[in-house]
Amino acid sequence: MNQGARSIASTKNHGWWLVVVLFFALVCPASAQAPSAAKEFLNQGIQRYKRGDLSGAIKDFTKALELYPNYAVAYYDRGLAHQDRGDLDDAITDYTRAIELNPRYADAYYNRGNARSDKGNYEGAIADYTLVLQIHPQDSDAYSTRGDAKRSKGDLDGAIADYNECLKIVPDDVYAYVNRGNAYDDKGDHDAAIDDYTRAIQINPRDDVAYVNRGIARANKGDYAGAIADYTKAIEFDGHKADAYYNRGMALADQGDYNAAIADYSKSLKLQPRDADSYYGRGSARYEKGDFAGAIHDFSKYIELEPNESDGYFNRGSARYMKDDYKAAITDLTKSIQINPHDASAYFYRGSSNEYLGAIKEAMADYRSAIQIDDAHSQSYAAMAWLLATSGDERLRDGKQALVFGLKAAELSAFKDGDVLDTLAAAYAEVGNFVEAVKWEEKALSFPDFANRTGEAARDRLQLYRSRRPYHESRRTTKTQYGNRHSAIGNLKCFYQTSGSAQRSPGEPRQAGNGATVARGACVAGKSGV
Repeated sequence: MNQGARSIASTKNHGWWLVVVLFFALVCPASAQAPSAAKEFLNQGIQRYKRGDLSGAIKDFTKALELYPNYAVAYYDRGLAHQDRGDLDDAITDYTRAIELNPRYADAYYNRGNARSDKGNYEGAIADYTLVLQIHPQDSDAYSTRGDAKRSKGDLDGAIADYNECLKIVPDDVYAYVNRGNAYDDKGDHDAAIDDYTRAIQINPRDDVAYVNRGIARANKGDYAGAIADYTKAIEFDGHKADAYYNRGMALADQGDYNAAIADYSKSLKLQPRDADSYYGRGSARYEKGDFAGAIHDFSKYIELEPNESDGYFNRGSARYMKDDYKAAITDLTKSIQINPHDASAYFYRGSSNEYLGAIKEAMADYRSAIQIDDAHSQSYAAMAWLLATSGDERLRDGKQALVFGLKAAELSAFKDGDVLDTLAAAYAEVGNFVEAVKWEEKALSFPDFANRTGEAARDRLQLYRSRRPYHESRRTTKTQYGNRHSAIGNLKCFYQTSGSAQRSPGEPRQAGNGATVARGACVAGKSGV
């Protein structure tokens, strides 16, 4: 999916351009020869454009061009109207024709670059902005937007260089500071990013975009309190900024304040009812609170909006598993595997569900698949070891293989996981090495978390090993035994997880602003109705 937040650049508000610009004949010589009727349609189209009647404006510009096919300004103006309507291909066609008629038409290059960037053609956009700079070397906007295009295509150093040039021309350009900060944050230089966002805030203390993006950089450094303060400030300035609520929800969840996180995700959804990521985040927080029904609801909404993302099915399956709805969990996990067949965790959790349903052979097949995909998947090694050592079905038990899997799981966990050591002890007992079984069971009980969760059952096993008897389960394991042993079944792939986890998220914190570039200039007319 990002579906991470979604990384979105700040864009300039070229409001000062939104006036009727009077172009002299030397700027656009083709307009000087335009017949009066064509000029009248042009000016009429401009008035419609200013009123927001884009369809009417396009009709008028088209009539002007029918009367005078070489009217570069009319092509430019119609391109603007098409671009505002989102008809990017038509806009590019019109800008290109305007450029053919006037090869030094800098604004036509600029806006064609914007349209190409919005279509994802960053190379083409960069080429257009470069042509603008050849005509007007001090055009700070061209440097800034070229930097945006370079950042979008992954050329972060090139983007930073362009923002630097922009700031040489306009030292107090808030947007250049914000977007250079975005590039630094993308590079992982969070301190430099924070410095740039802070400078933007010093220039404009009410710049909510800079606060949101500084919050992201602080969260990336693990400073969740600082991030929350920045998101809160942005919300004070603009209470309708869904991304600020969404990002604050992520930071609150990272701090373990799931109630507050849920409240923020809910506010984000009130502002953007079809925001899949907010459903995902709220579902994650509800899962962590143990509200599995609420989590299932939110992940279901996420799946409706993002039906091709495996994580939604995975997490809904995990929540259904925690509600003992193993068949539904298997259905979801199977769908997750169909979308992403290389997901070891999905195989492991489906194996867990199969095991609770008594489908031990299917469970073992899933654990083996997980190991084939990820030979460092300690949970699957431990699960296999436990079944091979303790299964109530004698035909499935294999002490030697159980010991191989158990030792591998213990090595992968550095012999510091009580659940894994408990499994290793059972494997040693199954091969008749009760000295080692007692040793590792006692070691497992030395871990407070393990002892608190399963101390009584583990101590019962320890007594069996001391009396030189292995531990065997009934064919259907209980939830408590298995859940304690493989506690990672509850490790949801939380959206707000930042690092050091196998959990996955479809997106990232969202940098504030909107992703579309801004067309430069309003419709233009000739001098004195020319």
